[in-house]
Amino acid sequence: MPENPYHYTVEKLTNVIDVLATHPGDARERVACEFWSCHMLREDDFPKKHRRKWMRFRQEIGKYSPVVLPEGVFLPGTGAIDVWARTVRKSTGAKMAKLLWELYWSVTQNTQFK
Repeated sequence: MPENPYHYTVEKLTNVIDVLATHPGDARERVACEFWSCHMLREDDFPKKHRRKWMRFRQEIGKYSPVVLPEGVFLPGTGAIDVWARTVRKSTGAKMAKLLWELYWSVTQNTQFK
């Protein structure tokens, strides 16, 4: 069987699926936690037909700004991802989790990471 040309993406998304399945929080918290497993992925790390879906995820997860004190210091626990997780509805978190699952399933070509 030929190696998946998106091996790096599959590796990162496998880590994402692990967090989505095992993190104790609700969907918003799980998505926020898993973000650090895949934040380094870029649009061109995905097949062309899935890039728009990846960019939709990135746009959604990055739509809030971190809390910055007047001195220019970030307030701990108030980064953009933390604000997103506390602000969006649970249904939005679930939609983002499902989107990541769909990306994983399609990029892995329906096979397990090896």
